[in-house]
Amino acid sequence: MIEILIVYLLIGTVVSALFFAAHLFFRASLEKPFPLKLLIATLPLNIILWPMYLFVLFQERSLKSVLEYKSYDVLSLPSNAELEKRRKRVLELWNSPPPCGKYIYTTSRNSRFCDNTEAMFVFESEQVFAHFAHYVKDEVSIYDHAAAIKKWVAQADSSQDVCSCVPEEWDDFRDIERDLIAKGIGQCFCKQCNKIYENNSLVIKQEALKIGWNFERIECPNGHSVIITETMHILKSTSDN
Repeated sequence: MIEILIVYLLIGTVVSALFFAAHLFFRASLEKPFPLKLLIATLPLNIILWPMYLFVLFQERSLKSVLEYKSYDVLSLPSNAELEKRRKRVLELWNSPPPCGKYIYTTSRNSRFCDNTEAMFVFESEQVFAHFAHYVKDEVSIYDHAAAIKKWVAQADSSQDVCSCVPEEWDDFRDIERDLIAKGIGQCFCKQCNKIYENNSLVIKQEALKIGWNFERIECPNGHSVIITETMHILKSTSDN
């Protein structure tokens, strides 16, 4: 048992050292690098948690993603200042929503562990409003943006043949977007194909359940991922053999 522990810690030391060196080497090219103080302070802990790096590398198949701070920043909680800033912004959008044209759009979203989707989704504002036909809640909330989105598309000017971007603060729209796509509503522009597809031609793929993160992938007819999202995380019981 002691021998196994020693080997585990030796591997952890090597992996942590390689991670630290690679991070310093590629730091300038990273979108969100680890803070240096955090990188140094967590070195001893990384020797124990080194399988985490291999897990992210397996999911991403990209060394850069292993080095990105955002790939591990999944349990951090926003500060009070960040919450207050977000609350004010959400309230501003509620009181003075931006202009909404005949169409609205969002760009593709990636999961916290995947960063390889490039797409744009377009919906008619009237279709989005119809999606809220039975939604009666009419109040602003920092965590529930459905009422604000409904209010926004309700004031859409169909005479303006323009495409309005969904404000990024309304991240609840991703769930609405998923429902609209499942119903075949709207269109998708796949940048890899450089082609527009009707959403009813997209393919929704659910992975077989496994230990760790499980993903849902929505693909264009040519198999390019246009949305990748985490659906659930399954932990392995310590009693399992």
